[in-house]
Amino acid sequence: MWEAIKEVLNGANAIFVLGFIGIVCAVVTLLIHNGYIKINTKAISVGDNSERERTILQQQIDQARVYIMSLESKILHVKPELKYGGFFAKWILEQVFDEVVQWITFNHISRDESYVHVKQMKMCSLVYSLGPDENFKTPEFKERIERWVKELIDMLLTIREVYSKKK
Repeated sequence: MWEAIKEVLNGANAIFVLGFIGIVCAVVTLLIHNGYIKINTKAISVGDNSERERTILQQQIDQARVYIMSLESKILHVKPELKYGGFFAKWILEQVFDEVVQWITFNHISRDESYVHVKQMKMCSLVYSLGPDENFKTPEFKERIERWVKELIDMLLTIREVYSKKK
């Protein structure tokens, strides 16, 4: 077999054979780039609609930012006189946003009850580790955090579902 390949590549038709292989590679590349061919294995995924995935991630990140930063007004309603004029609360919300961006980036968000529970516990631990006022360490505020995390997860998954349906 190798001798036959050697004869073809050393013969007069070598340029035509290499040109044909190049054209086939170019056509396959165009078909993959345009989404007509998809190859999915454990090691590699070729031909995914990466533009759609980027749009989904960007929409999820934008929605998470708007939702988390809107929590500031809810927190101000509970305690109008915040430490450092509210900048400490904004810093905590930025840390929360960074955590949610990691969830989105790893792209494994689920409505599964155990997943939501783990994320609620992690978010409560994150907020409490940053040292908020004692008013924010109450069971009522913990319930609010848990409710907000569940709402946020639902919103993120809804965005994925909406953009996944578009073709």
